[in-house]
Amino acid sequence: MVAEELGFRATMEAQVGSGSVDLLLERGASRIAVEFSSTTGVSHETQNILKCLIGDYTYIALVSADAQKLEQIEAKLRERVSEASFAKVGYYEVEPFLVYLRGLPVIPITSPAPKSQKPSERKVMGWTVRAETREQTSDEAAEAKAVTLRALAEALRKPPPK
Repeated sequence: MVAEELGFRATMEAQVGSGSVDLLLERGASRIAVEFSSTTGVSHETQNILKCLIGDYTYIALVSADAQKLEQIEAKLRERVSEASFAKVGYYEVEPFLVYLRGLPVIPITSPAPKSQKPSERKVMGWTVRAETREQTSDEAAEAKAVTLRALAEALRKPPPK
């Protein structure tokens, strides 16, 4: 993953309030929330950004292949938040976002290997769900990241349905 090559720890679907952010990039004290937009509307994406502003992020990036949509979301958000909050948000097409990440100072991080967890139990929609996890090998983790990135890239390439 490009972000990890740049020294970020990347977490997909990281918790923010009662929801999640598509991608969380962490490096040192920096916490960048990344929302990817492909098929959802302007109002939905504006709500996603507002959700992220509540979280403890140093920066929020909205990434979309649709430049016009990014402009519409930016205009809508400008009407709804303070200047300080508005300044924490960036609007990018895919390649300019990668250029932005590459332009940030690189601070290598080391993250501990994932540890095995004991079986967990939780309620999901009224059902009791038991899950056992195991430590992923580095090859499995790399493959999972590659599959996820390909899916995100494909979703960003597809034009929204009309």
